[in-house]
Amino acid sequence: MAETPPAPMPGECTRALRTAYRALAAANDPADPWANRRFASVIHAATSAGWSRRTTASELGISRDRVLKIAQYEPSLECELPRYKRGEPFPPQAVDTFRRIERDVLTRRREARARMSALVQAAHSAGWPFHVLGSIVGATGEWIRQLHDTEDPSSLATVPDFPEYRRPLKGKPGPRPRGTLSGEERTRMRALAVKARAAGKEPAVTGDALPQEAERILEARRASEELSAMIISAKDRRVRWEELDEACGYRTGGARARAVRHGYGKLPPSMTGYASARKARETPA
Repeated sequence: MAETPPAPMPGECTRALRTAYRALAAANDPADPWANRRFASVIHAATSAGWSRRTTASELGISRDRVLKIAQYEPSLECELPRYKRGEPFPPQAVDTFRRIERDVLTRRREARARMSALVQAAHSAGWPFHVLGSIVGATGEWIRQLHDTEDPSSLATVPDFPEYRRPLKGKPGPRPRGTLSGEERTRMRALAVKARAAGKEPAVTGDALPQEAERILEARRASEELSAMIISAKDRRVRWEELDEACGYRTGGARARAVRHGYGKLPPSMTGYASARKARETPA
C-alpha cells in the first residue's frame, strides 16, 4: 500500500505564507528597488546640485561604491537641494532625508520579518513541520525555524487559521517481485551440485592414491561452498525454493537444507525429519 500524502494546506494559508515570504525576501535584498529608488532620490539630488559623488558618499556615511550602485536606480521621491557653492557645507537636509529613508527601510524589514514569523508560529502551532513550511515558500526548514524562534508577533494583525497538520500514513510496502534463475545459473548450479556430492567424503589412505583423492575432495568442497553461495544469493533475489531444487537436481527441500547448513535461516517445522535423519547419519555408532 502506498504512502498516504498529507492533507494540502488551504489556498488562503498558502498564499499568505508565500506573499509574506516574498515581502521578507524583497525587504532584505540589497538590490531591492523599493529602497534603492528612495536612496537614489537623495544621491541624484546631490549630484544634480553639483556635489561630487565622493563628497556625497563621505557626508552620507556610505562607500563611494554604494553611491555608484544606488545612482543606477530612478529616483522615486522629490528631493531638492541648494546648489553647490565653494566653502558651503553639504546640505544637512540631504543627510536627514537619507537617514529617514534608512529608518523606513529598517522598519519595513522588521515588519516583514515579524509578519512572516507570525504566520510560521501560527502554522507550527497547528502542527506543520518547519521543513514542510519551507517547501511551501521555497526556503530551508532551518531558516523557517529561525523565523519561528527569534520574533515576537503578538502585536501584529491577525493571521489566517491554519488547519491541524495530518502526518502522512505509511502503508505496508508491497511485496518484492520474485526473482528467477538465468540459463547460465541453472547450468552452473547443476554442475556444482554433481561435484559437491563428494564433499563430505574422507580421502582413502592408500599410498599413491591419497594426493589425487584429497585434491578431488577439496575440489568438491569448493564446489559445495560456491553452490551454497549461489543458492543464498538467489534467495536474496526471492527465487523460489522449488526452482532452486530443480536447478540443482535435488528433491524437494534439498536446496533449502543446503542453505540452512551454510547459515541461511532455519528449517521449517515440516522439515524436522530431515534434520533428525542428518543428525543420525553424522553421529558415530
